[in-house]
Amino acid sequence: MNEFNVNYIINYQQQTTAILSEEDVVILKKCDIFIYQPMNNSYDFSEYTIDYMKTLLNPECIIIRVNYYRFHGFWYECDYKPYIEHLKYSFNPVAGIYNEIEILTDKTDKSQIINFIDNIAMDKDTIVNFFNEHLEKIKTLDEKSDVKMYDFFKLNYKSKVLFNDRFHPNNAFMYEIFRQLVKLIANLDLPHEDIDFLNNPEIKSKEMTHWTIPILPSVKKILELENDDKNTVFSNQLHPMSHVMDVYDYYYIRLDPNNFNKFLSMSSSTSVVPVPVPVPVPVPVPVPVRMPVRAPVRAPVPSSIHMHNHPLHMFNKRISFSSYIHPMKL
Repeated sequence: MNEFNVNYIINYQQQTTAILSEEDVVILKKCDIFIYQPMNNSYDFSEYTIDYMKTLLNPECIIIRVNYYRFHGFWYECDYKPYIEHLKYSFNPVAGIYNEIEILTDKTDKSQIINFIDNIAMDKDTIVNFFNEHLEKIKTLDEKSDVKMYDFFKLNYKSKVLFNDRFHPNNAFMYEIFRQLVKLIANLDLPHEDIDFLNNPEIKSKEMTHWTIPILPSVKKILELENDDKNTVFSNQLHPMSHVMDVYDYYYIRLDPNNFNKFLSMSSSTSVVPVPVPVPVPVPVPVPVRMPVRAPVRAPVPSSIHMHNHPLHMFNKRISFSSYIHPMKL
């Protein structure tokens, strides 16, 4: 049975740190596979830059690049930020909501908010061109990435939610990255979709929903999106709890902190997502469930993998990966 020892370095949190820790140096020198996401070049004085960390790798180390995938195409002109923090909840400090909603005269009247959202007039060509412009950016990211996400996105964006906001892919998108990495590393073909895996409470609890921005109905109609109108907003990792809400609830709480207080007081137990109880990880088995081995591993099995990133804990039986997408410039 192949076994992989996975480590990760959260270097985006260390960008202002000049010197690598001794522990991280040991990890880098010993790893057999180095999976990384490019970092912002503004911090090239730090030893936590990718270029410097590569100098510590052994000559036989396999290097795999996974670009930072983000997508703005569902959020046209969404830069209005009424406020970004309330109680222990926070909203995306970079992206906001649809700009024209700022003209509402009464931001505490939910019926007025609903009426505004339902009657937003958007030019179809403008929205489609904006979407296609950002779709091409995924193709550009693919050019220097060892995983390729353009075709996957085009095939699935109408029927599945793939991004929770401009900067955070969701677990369905991350699973495809994971699936391609398993193919690259172990030459194993995982299922293109694994609902049981994605619905595992431990996996769902790592979903990056902390800055979720629901897509406006007008945009969904123009782009022919068929995904769910209910969205999980906030994250149990960063906020008191997650909440399931539609776009009307979301705009309502975004426009005034008092609206948010009313929403919290009226939320029923069915609309709140409790912190999941971790599920014990099953004993590893030689081959993942429903997963025949297509071909033997072509290279010697590495004794350790280093995945450079923050934990999403995307693991499947005997291979474990950690990943987190952070809004950085490439």
